[in-house]
Amino acid sequence: MKNKYIHTSNIRKNIIPYISIVLIFCLILPISTTTASQMIITNVNNSAPPTHQTSYTTNDKEDLIVTGYADITILFGDGNGGISQTQGYPKGDGQADVVTMDFDTDNDIDIAVTSYWDALVTVYLNDGSGAFTDISEYPVGDGVTGIDTGDFNEDHNLDIVVCAHEDTDSITILYGDGTGGFGTPTNLFPGFGFTDITAKDFNNDNHIDLAVTQFYGQQLFVLFGDGTGTFYDIDIYPIGINPYQLTSADFNNDNAYDIAITNYDQMSQGSMYVLLNDGTGGFLTQTNYPASLGPLGIVSDSFDTDTYIDIAITNFIDGTILIFKNDGSGGFTPGQELFVGAGPEGITTADFDRDGIQDLAISISYEDIICILLGTGAGTFFPHSYHTVGPVPYAIATANLNPGPELTIAFSGKNIIVKNIGDADAYNVTVLCNITGGIFGLINKHFTFSSGILEVNQEMIITLPMIFGLGPLDIYIQVAADNCNPVNASISGFIFIFFIFLHT
Repeated sequence: MKNKYIHTSNIRKNIIPYISIVLIFCLILPISTTTASQMIITNVNNSAPPTHQTSYTTNDKEDLIVTGYADITILFGDGNGGISQTQGYPKGDGQADVVTMDFDTDNDIDIAVTSYWDALVTVYLNDGSGAFTDISEYPVGDGVTGIDTGDFNEDHNLDIVVCAHEDTDSITILYGDGTGGFGTPTNLFPGFGFTDITAKDFNNDNHIDLAVTQFYGQQLFVLFGDGTGTFYDIDIYPIGINPYQLTSADFNNDNAYDIAITNYDQMSQGSMYVLLNDGTGGFLTQTNYPASLGPLGIVSDSFDTDTYIDIAITNFIDGTILIFKNDGSGGFTPGQELFVGAGPEGITTADFDRDGIQDLAISISYEDIICILLGTGAGTFFPHSYHTVGPVPYAIATANLNPGPELTIAFSGKNIIVKNIGDADAYNVTVLCNITGGIFGLINKHFTFSSGILEVNQEMIITLPMIFGLGPLDIYIQVAADNCNPVNASISGFIFIFFIFLHT
């Protein structure tokens, strides 16, 4: 009768030769060369085709600029409604307004701010990375408050216009030279007590006009430009008690800029004053809407899905924001009122989390913070985050100060996934892959791959090459491009002959 059992010594005799062969292959084969041509690249475009230009897109990560008593704070957005880093710069003393535009025609957004007590306009030129090392100051009228920009003499260079609260020469233009420099101030209009200014073409003659609020006179001045830097006519409108800040947009869809103004009252109910344009620059249709205590800041945009331009204001005394919803004809209904903090003042809007819905950011002067509110798409908002800024924040604005690519690395199976989640195309992308490990550390492979352009929201999928060996592995990836900082990632795994298992 045959033995039903196989002796273990026989098993060892039979399997040892095979194990020896495997070990020999695993020791010898890693010494052989594997080239980068074994890497497979697949481009997956998840968005509309970009333009292949470093330009602003719908995927911009909006940044914030906040003016304080003696400095400005820049908060760089992370694209998810949060802030990735902050940077501060000095300015003159006093209350301040802010405007952002490309003053030196280098396709980077620059900043200009006012300083009330020092009677200055400070211009910060962007070096392209979101840093501002070229800073210039220009003297203007005492108690300078509002600021805006436009090409008033139509020389294709952006100019700056400001209004002042305490000087008799209260409206001043600084004419730009196209390189970020500005000439001697030109005073346009005598007066005092001005608080805010905006530059728009109100009478549709293709020349920039001005609208200015006067606090003490309780009036709105509309100055009509002729395109040479001269303002040939002035209309004056009474607009209620203590007009403070203004915004301009087409509220009733007639292709003419209308105006909305906050009327500040700290003792009783303040209001919002809306003036509808008749298409020729006349503002005879006026409506006063009750607000809360101390209306100050104001901003306009579409906050819901009806595409009509709505309005949000800050109530300084009550510590709230108040939303006014547009009915499509330029009429407004009070909506959500939300407490945000002690002394909210400036307010701005952008899509901070890139979900296609407008959000809000508010400067809160008594607490030295700003608040980001995310929109729901129904004309309501909810608090998302608070961030510390410089002392006594006043105005707040949004812009994409450092547009550029941002590369990420992920692993899936044997694939390395490189994605551009930034807001500009990445140029000359290089991927370096180092694979080390195995028995006695004999695996030491280096692969590179280069691609001309990785577009916004585009993925580059790289399949790990075939390697023979046995034992633990360490994989290190570095991705670099000409116009962004390099990123790196590492992952460990195990190799058995030519099967790679990653520890994800």
